[in-house]
Amino acid sequence: RILRFEAPLWFANIALLSEVLLKQLQRGTLEVLVLDMSTVPWMDATAATELNKILTRFEEEDAALRLANTTHDIRQTIRSVRGNFCEGLFFDTIYDAQTFANESTVVETPSTPTFTQKLTRIISGGNNLQVIPETPNPRRIAWT
Repeated sequence: RILRFEAPLWFANIALLSEVLLKQLQRGTLEVLVLDMSTVPWMDATAATELNKILTRFEEEDAALRLANTTHDIRQTIRSVRGNFCEGLFFDTIYDAQTFANESTVVETPSTPTFTQKLTRIISGGNNLQVIPETPNPRRIAWT
């Protein structure tokens, strides 16, 4: 899911953004939300503090909030509040944020052996034949 906020983020309107983001989180099926910040020219410290609370709430709910198209000043403002917990938070484009989200959301599924995996290999050891069962593959990883 992608949302765009089209105004500066400051103490007077951060409550509106917070309400919208938390409603998205309460739906229960949200894994990743990308917030397009291309139309947000600046952010004050109060908004950054509230955004930090929202990010923490997303983490508690095992969801991720990604920020795309942020200006350098906005990144610095958020870093001043969040500290070193900004890994995987900022992206240059919406596409980069979505790609990162899709690659980092991994679901393991048990593997079902294929017909060829069920076959046994016969290894010849001189005059003796030895039947060795095929070793099972490790679990497959499905990207969702």
